[in-house]
Amino acid sequence: GVCIRMYTREDLERAGDYQDPEIRRSSLAEVILRMAVLGLPPIQEFPFIDPPRGAAVSEGYRTLFDIGAMTKKRKLTPRGRKLASFHLDPRLARMLEEGHTEKVLPAVIVCAAYLSIQDPRERPAEKADAADQAHAGWKDPGSDFSGVLNMWNAVCEASQSRSKRTRFCRKNFLHPRRVEEWLNLVDDLIGTCRDHQWDVPKSIGELELLDVDGLHRSILAGVPRSIGEREENKQFRTPGGQVFRLFPGSALAPKPPNWAMAFTLLETS
Repeated sequence: GVCIRMYTREDLERAGDYQDPEIRRSSLAEVILRMAVLGLPPIQEFPFIDPPRGAAVSEGYRTLFDIGAMTKKRKLTPRGRKLASFHLDPRLARMLEEGHTEKVLPAVIVCAAYLSIQDPRERPAEKADAADQAHAGWKDPGSDFSGVLNMWNAVCEASQSRSKRTRFCRKNFLHPRRVEEWLNLVDDLIGTCRDHQWDVPKSIGELELLDVDGLHRSILAGVPRSIGEREENKQFRTPGGQVFRLFPGSALAPKPPNWAMAFTLLETS
């Protein structure tokens, strides 16, 4: 279809003539890892038409070092080669690997697939209260990741047929197409995990998570720097000195814990 974007004159005049190329806007960890596996030159030496910023390149290498995919000398490790086989954000692939070690792989697969897609929850402005009420039943006050599993279980329970699942999604303010993408990606990840001889069922239905700590340790393996200790004013500080706050929609936001782990740290105004 046609998308018409509306701007104030001031915003339009401040904007550049063209949007920055994606390679200048995206995380470069996966690009760097893929280039290393393919035997291409290092990203900083590759003749891109629009070279990425040096800071973004350094951050990509740092992410790969944090998860053990590359050495400090920027050399590919055996783990890095394994993680590249998942065709995922390397951080998510590292979570899957740790999930196998922690024996919580099915739950990590569901969470990793969810983190790979656009959030399927919808919150239209004219029905915000109804959407919040529908989503509240899946929240876990101790963990948004556990809340993702609660949402997954609700979708699976309603999945006797695609038509019933679509009706369930519309009733509960979920985007049907994104939910289908979530289900399909879970199936794809199951196949890749089985290729690695990891113990995982042929399909993942409703999950009873008995080891929440194991799930959190698996996720932390992929984002070791995104953990923070609570300070004053409900803000958190990471070991590297970065400060963040919890998203207001998080189940943890009303009563922030002493420590919090985040998958995404997003800079906003």
